[in-house]
Amino acid sequence: MLKRKFEFKIKHNRIDYDYNYHYSEHFNGLCYLSPNKKFSYVNIPKNASTTLSVMFSNWNFSDFNKFADIDQPNYLVVLRDPVDRWISGMTHYLWKLNKKRPEEEILNLLTSQSFQNLIFDFMVFENHTLPQICFLSGLRLDKTTFFYFSTGVVSKIQNFINDVSLVSPGRLCEHLAWDVKAKMYNKLKSLINGDSEVRSRITQQYSADYQLIDTVKFYN
Repeated sequence: MLKRKFEFKIKHNRIDYDYNYHYSEHFNGLCYLSPNKKFSYVNIPKNASTTLSVMFSNWNFSDFNKFADIDQPNYLVVLRDPVDRWISGMTHYLWKLNKKRPEEEILNLLTSQSFQNLIFDFMVFENHTLPQICFLSGLRLDKTTFFYFSTGVVSKIQNFINDVSLVSPGRLCEHLAWDVKAKMYNKLKSLINGDSEVRSRITQQYSADYQLIDTVKFYN
């Protein structure tokens, strides 16, 4: 049974989404505006957001909902496969809650049937597992360049805006290689890939994200 339903529409070439939420770390409209105001990176958690937030740290922290139509920059948005993003987001959430526990205890937790029932039934726990559409309400599609999350996406964005000064993200590009998080991610991914019903339920929960991915064109 789905606990929350997420839907969106496109009105006047803008994403229209009315689900209300607030987290201090991430909110709808959060972006980084370049000094020349030509570009704005829209931050969506678990979509290379840690690396890109460092890369754009010399840009101005802003809110795209406050930009006047005449001053709209070119928005940069990374979208990710919703199931893969949920696995990554849930890994982050569970690791944050349990990071002081022994590694073996954390990994054993993921194999508990009662624990699996909890996370697979509720699915949305905080901003790292909210649908991507939650962070894009009000965004103008005609002013947005979309990038699909994959190996090399950070380099693609760097090449796309190579005339703007950026901060080198360095080793942060590999932040998911932290040993225990990587093991948690792989175990959770294996559980989902081995259960078509659970995977189908996650896909349905994030159907709005799949709809958006099918709607937009990605930068190659």
